[in-house]
Amino acid sequence: MRAQQPFPQPAAPVHGFVLSVGLTEEQARSAGTSLANIMHALETQLTAMLPTARTQVSYLPTSSSRGTNVRQLRPAPSQAHRGAAELGLVLDLSRGRARLDGHDVDLSLREFQLLRALILARGAPLNRDDLQSQAWEGETAPSSERTVDVTVRRVRSRLGDYARIIRTVRGVGYRFDPQPGVRVLIPREERLARAVG
Repeated sequence: MRAQQPFPQPAAPVHGFVLSVGLTEEQARSAGTSLANIMHALETQLTAMLPTARTQVSYLPTSSSRGTNVRQLRPAPSQAHRGAAELGLVLDLSRGRARLDGHDVDLSLREFQLLRALILARGAPLNRDDLQSQAWEGETAPSSERTVDVTVRRVRSRLGDYARIIRTVRGVGYRFDPQPGVRVLIPREERLARAVG
């Protein structure tokens, strides 16, 4: 058994660290799991160990898409002057807003609540009744389940290239499907609840 080498201590003060794991969805599936499950487990462990730390989990695009269906994300020429942190889709659950390539996405409260419900389901599909009760929380739910479909269509249209984060699950409803370039910022209290739950 090879002795584990200790990590060198940084010479200057640091803000945090980045952990990169080279793993495809196919490799995760062959191990009996998924990238979403691995990311959730890592986030849960970090939250349990360091409840006050701000953790952020996101996918990275592959440098080569051979053998995978992950597309390489390249900024459009008009975006070249922006910082890399502004590119992609950021879903900030604590502020109730979405930003696409540095610009706010025009989502109504109801549309964001629907998106939030899907995100917090952690990849599990939600049926229309579940989405109605969560997105219309505290209000009279719409009489037709088609209203949920219309709301999903509106959210997808506003997310542009990232519309695929809302997947249709035939015979069930919808689920959140993380994509490269999508970052989800989860409030500390939500992370703690997920770590305990």
